Amino acid sequence: MSDYMAAEIHIGGKVHPSVAQALCTAITKSGASLEWGGGRCNMDTPDELLRARTSDTDEPHLLKLYDDQARWGEFSALEAFLRENGIAYCRWSDGKYDYDSEVDAFQPECGQLSWITNHNRQLIVLASELAPIEAKLTELLETLKGGKVDTVVVIAQIEKIRQEFRSTLPPNMPPFETLEFVED
Repeated sequence: MSDYMAAEIHIGGKVHPSVAQALCTAITKSGASLEWGGGRCNMDTPDELLRARTSDTDEPHLLKLYDDQARWGEFSALEAFLRENGIAYCRWSDGKYDYDSEVDAFQPECGQLSWITNHNRQLIVLASELAPIEAKLTELLETLKGGKVDTVVVIAQIEKIRQEFRSTLPPNMPPFETLEFVED
């Protein structure tokens, strides 16, 4: 038995024209809508797909799809198609019961990445991952307060702690590009 949760996916980037019709079919089969609570969208042609793109102010023109009752909060077959064809996407899924809200993104240069969010789509870093970093900073601070320290050693320790801190944060992904069909 599966749970159904709200999900939203944004699709962008350069897509080879030879994949355009198959992308339309994958979108239609996904059961997604062009708006929350809307009916299933049917993408019959690549031109229809391009006309369905939206943009907020200066943002790129992305195809934004929605499903109030997505199985496990995912567009499984569509997401697999996008990854297989090197098409960038970012999906947000609402949480329910024991399932956290999450963001799942794919970009050809970065691969697939996922992280948990709150219901406002803000990324969450677990306190349990930050506590050891705080302990190392406290220890370093005590060493500095103690007086004589080798600056080179302290800088190396700070850099090591900074790298550990950075590894707990979500990765920096390149910005999405407008969804368009382009020959290589």
